[in-house]
Amino acid sequence: MVGKPRDGTRVFRIILRVFGAFAVLTGIGDVATGPGLLIASGAVIPTDVAADPLLNSQLRFFGATWAGCGAMIWWIGGAPLERRVPLLIMAATIFIAGIGRLAAWIDTGGGTALLAAFIGIELIGAPAIALWIERCARR
Repeated sequence: MVGKPRDGTRVFRIILRVFGAFAVLTGIGDVATGPGLLIASGAVIPTDVAADPLLNSQLRFFGATWAGCGAMIWWIGGAPLERRVPLLIMAATIFIAGIGRLAAWIDTGGGTALLAAFIGIELIGAPAIALWIERCARR
């Protein structure tokens, strides 16, 4: 879509683009550094765990997957009404990932404030985005 949208999605588009860019950049960071970004953000990861080939490989794999999700969200941000179904799928995926993070939080006894913020974004923000796009689509 060229020009300024007149469908009430301007702020929505900006939010999607910012979130998409964040996911792409952090995903690339995970691919490039393995546990490096997590350690830099305050995660306490024992050296033997950080050096474990399987865990390191999984983290880098999921970093690439996260970057791919970010690219998809960036693309959706260009025309969210026309790309509503992919957006709803991404929102559901992020919500389910948030349930996984919350389960890890409960199993391990908590985490950092940053982790709590991510869980909040995933469990509250993703459904809010789904509701928002559905509301915009009904206009």
